[in-house]
Amino acid sequence: MNTNTRLSRIGAAASLVAAITASGAVRADVIAQSVLSIGNFTLKIGNGNGTLGDTITSGGPISIIGLTTTADRAADLAGTGNMSVGSAGITCFGACGSFNADPYAQVTGTPTATYVGGAPEVTGDAISGSMTARTGGTVSPDPGGDGTASSNVNLNADFELRVGTAGTRLEVAFGATSILRAYLDGPGTATAANSWNMTLRNASNNA
Repeated sequence: MNTNTRLSRIGAAASLVAAITASGAVRADVIAQSVLSIGNFTLKIGNGNGTLGDTITSGGPISIIGLTTTADRAADLAGTGNMSVGSAGITCFGACGSFNADPYAQVTGTPTATYVGGAPEVTGDAISGSMTARTGGTVSPDPGGDGTASSNVNLNADFELRVGTAGTRLEVAFGATSILRAYLDGPGTATAANSWNMTLRNASNNA
């Protein structure tokens, strides 16, 4: 048996929008936040007994062929400063102090500054250890102000495995944390959402 299998091991996305639609509103606080973290993501050779099996090595029944990681982030604040970047990191416009300090921290209370930001990140190695992938985005128009803001964050990592022994199991372990917040005090719109998926397919026939 010699099967090449393509595994999109982590696909995560965070999207959000916040808008103040009323002109001259005395007070229109609006904020949207989306954070998704897939942590301790680990791939092992399965043993079928409910515990993690052996580490995947280049000479074992499952070997890794290649690794590709892609990420993008985008932000738009009131129609200006639109930016889309095809890599991990932080994109933020406006008063970005707290967001730049930790784009994955939960926002509490009413908004205190105008900013919009998005950030994708991948760290670690799911083969020899564990991996974390996370996306974060926050939209915060200034209290009492007018305007629109939106942010989108996407992240994907995949690689190709070669299974050399019939009946070999592949085990996957991970933890997930999600933060969603949509807050509105006054006329406007606030929406936050995220998603995660993992896909395994046979690279020889796309099954």
